[in-house]
Amino acid sequence: MRRYLLLLGLVAALAGIGIFFAARRGQEVANDPTPASVLAEATTSSGEPEGATTLAPPPPGSTGPTRNPSEAPAEKRRYARIVIKAGDPIPELFPFEAEREAINNLALGDDPARFAIIASNLNHTDARVRETARLALIRTGDRAAVPHLEQAAKSSPFPEDAKLMVEAAQFLSLPRFLDVMAEHAKAASPSPTKAP
Repeated sequence: MRRYLLLLGLVAALAGIGIFFAARRGQEVANDPTPASVLAEATTSSGEPEGATTLAPPPPGSTGPTRNPSEAPAEKRRYARIVIKAGDPIPELFPFEAEREAINNLALGDDPARFAIIASNLNHTDARVRETARLALIRTGDRAAVPHLEQAAKSSPFPEDAKLMVEAAQFLSLPRFLDVMAEHAKAASPSPTKAP
């Protein structure tokens, strides 16, 4: 019984400490001069193109967004002004995703030209595309990818990637389990002899 009361007291003390810090954090947030919302309504009165949206901080004392960023005091105008025109393409969240998917699909195929196509991406500007190409060549498990990896490692401007390509080439050069088992089976089987 005494243990339970001690445990209950400990839980209550921890809860009290948590409530204290949560209330203290709430006071810090309430005293923060940074505006809570920086979104502004669409406007054409400020000389922006039709259908443009301007993002700006709200003026002090207001609860909503402002139509004109110059209405806010200078100390509040520390946010960048972003103009989004109607009809502009939405920025890609996952750049080069199509290339990465195509590389992975090539690795699953059986076309002999796939190694050259995949290897052409080993020195791509995007690190994720380079990694995808390297892993795709490893995933093929074919030793025909070794010369492509070695050549790309020699010409790579990225030292870390060059090291990983050399390691991948070494991995693909290792004897495969099925090849080793086939050699052992040949060595263990008696050689056929001609009958007289």
